[in-house]
Amino acid sequence: MAPTWLEFSREIGKIDDRIIRRFFMLKGSISALVTPMINGEVDTSTLQALLDWHVLSGSHGVVVLGTTGESATLTDQERQSIVDITVEHINGRIPVLVGTGSNATAKAIAYTQWAKDAGADAALIVTPYYNKPDQAGLYAHFTAIADAVDIPQVLYNVPGGTGCDLLSATAARLAQHPNIVGLKDATGDLGRLTEMIEQHGAPGTRILPGDDSSGLQVKGNSANVDKITKDAKYIDSVKFLGFKNKMDYDVLNTYFDVNVK
Repeated sequence: MAPTWLEFSREIGKIDDRIIRRFFMLKGSISALVTPMINGEVDTSTLQALLDWHVLSGSHGVVVLGTTGESATLTDQERQSIVDITVEHINGRIPVLVGTGSNATAKAIAYTQWAKDAGADAALIVTPYYNKPDQAGLYAHFTAIADAVDIPQVLYNVPGGTGCDLLSATAARLAQHPNIVGLKDATGDLGRLTEMIEQHGAPGTRILPGDDSSGLQVKGNSANVDKITKDAKYIDSVKFLGFKNKMDYDVLNTYFDVNVK
């Protein structure tokens, strides 16, 4: 019987090698969750039920407090509550990614530190919205967060929503940082995704298409491509994107001599 994510991650944690973090955590279909609300407050029971549904449906991970979860509209208290509820309820069954981005670098660092302290597996960090920094500013922003908080970080580029575009060359430079383990690209541009794959910048850096059509078209062409999806046609996405995952434990054993079976 394959180990749970929690058991598996404990074995991974025994090795001080960031390539493992890049390769094994971010794979398959990782779903960005809405934030269920009732009477103006976070609906805890519905959130827990949604988390259980994704585990039972075969999700390879979940994202809370992403743009799908409308995190920019939540109070800091609500954000902390959602992270705590999610980490506690998932209880190591699958990886938990937390959206920690902000257009203020100091606030993004604080949110990322909260996610780490709560026990999240990784942070998903969107480009600074509204401010529209240039590429040098983006590099400085993401580097500051990665330097400040030792947690795996996935950069999130969605220029249609932020008015800010993280270009492939900048992303490739950022991927050299040991804490930056992947890029979620929601440009919907297949040419851009191909460019990202070619320039990803560090061994095992994961490319996560942010829309279903792009993910399905490019998955078969690169072992580094997985995706963040929404609930629509979710089961089919899980089956398609998980087709290589059964090999991962053997790969870990072969190359890093860790027994997780």
